[in-house]
Amino acid sequence: IKKITNIDSKIEKISENTSSSNSVGGMETKVKAAKIALAAGCNMIITKGSTSNPIKKLFENGKASWFYSDTSPKTARKKWISSQIKAKGSIIVDDGAEIALRKGASLLPAGIIEVNGIFSKGDTIKVLNKKKNLVCIGFSSYPSKDAKKIAGFKSNEIKKVLGYHQKDVVIHRDDMVVKNGKY
Repeated sequence: IKKITNIDSKIEKISENTSSSNSVGGMETKVKAAKIALAAGCNMIITKGSTSNPIKKLFENGKASWFYSDTSPKTARKKWISSQIKAKGSIIVDDGAEIALRKGASLLPAGIIEVNGIFSKGDTIKVLNKKKNLVCIGFSSYPSKDAKKIAGFKSNEIKKVLGYHQKDVVIHRDDMVVKNGKY
């Protein structure tokens, strides 16, 4: 099959119980890998690897199965972030920060009113407005102890407050999903 945009039951059935003395895992494993790649927004090629110079041969004769994702890596990442339901903490933001977040901006420390919970850099946290409604979820660039210290400060003051400067944002827009609004 030359071009595949959806791995359906027909494709899965064709790949079942296939193995070769030259390959590891058979076609079934390769199709499972393709499913993972497509879900992540990546395209993938399955071609014969037992010949010499398989990539060169691929471009010469084009014999391969080409798997094309119908989603972008960015959209796939946002779906993955949305699935991270166990937040380690929360941040409450002012009205200006909420408006900026809903327009797709990153979370700056200046807009933070309060930091709750104990979390590490990279942990999933919720961002709430003053009414405690969910604005977005995302991955924190700072641990909670440092987020508490820089809350309310401008980004150019982070080094003065913490003694180090890691990022200008507490949550980067690429690491968050805005709820009831734009990504």
